[in-house]
Amino acid sequence: MRGTGVVRRGARGCKFPPRGGIAMRNGFKVFDADTHIQPSVETLTPYMDAATQARQPELERFLHEVKIGRAGQVFDPPFTHWYRFESRGGWGSGKPRHLGEAGPREKEERHFQNFQGRIYPSRYSEDGGIETRIAEMDQEGVDVELMVHGAFTGHEDLSVDAAMIGAVHRFLDDICSRYPDRLTSLISASARDVENAVSEIKTWGGSRWARGVMLELPLDYPIDHPDLHPVWAAADDAGLAVVHHSNSAGYPGYRDLWDNPFIGRTASHPWGAMRMTAAFLGAGLLDKYPNINLAILESGFGWLPFWMKRM
Repeated sequence: MRGTGVVRRGARGCKFPPRGGIAMRNGFKVFDADTHIQPSVETLTPYMDAATQARQPELERFLHEVKIGRAGQVFDPPFTHWYRFESRGGWGSGKPRHLGEAGPREKEERHFQNFQGRIYPSRYSEDGGIETRIAEMDQEGVDVELMVHGAFTGHEDLSVDAAMIGAVHRFLDDICSRYPDRLTSLISASARDVENAVSEIKTWGGSRWARGVMLELPLDYPIDHPDLHPVWAAADDAGLAVVHHSNSAGYPGYRDLWDNPFIGRTASHPWGAMRMTAAFLGAGLLDKYPNINLAILESGFGWLPFWMKRM
């Protein structure tokens, strides 16, 4: 393990304005390695190819209104939309059960976790409002962000997934090129379509904004599967990190949390990171592909010394 966070290659391209630009905080530049961006369908449509735009009428049944922001903000209409092509399962998919009670309450719904900050982000700063995002970075004292994003994937037609991934990469290339010293992101790849994953890495791997590859796995599909070697080879050629970011469906034991979000939120981060680390190191992938670095986001690293000793 060569570190947690985006490592080694992360300094490339992270230049800063000359004197008179952004002030340093106590002598340090601030690189936030885990922020989020999720362009809406409305924002992403201009970046879709013509064939995908022509298919939008058939995709309308997958549209879901975005009524709650990623920080828990409650929005007023008109709403933007995301595509949801599949249910990923996990502890967030069913009715939650309160600890100490026999089962979920009638008509119980999962509530958004408590916001831990002081000021909510603006409504569109994680969508297409990039100037607002930069202004809020200045307000927070953040010099450079790594933006973790999600492509609208999970459609039964892999060509739709490929088109959505391509569109989000064109979107990222556009917004990051406006602020090349401030904004960076990741290349999305899907284990369902290795050929397209390799193609996207080759297309965008040399871009200034590309700091790593985040591979989306189907449920119960191992990260060390031999069919994924072309993806690691492409990342190795580009000198990119391989990034793990925890979620509610893709970590060990996600079916075994007794329907309780408190346990799920507590367990999801270290479990997935520990499994990722063990599989990646145990399969010898860092030895086979020496230019790859393994990056763990959203999960801290307090578990790492214990886990390395156990391994």
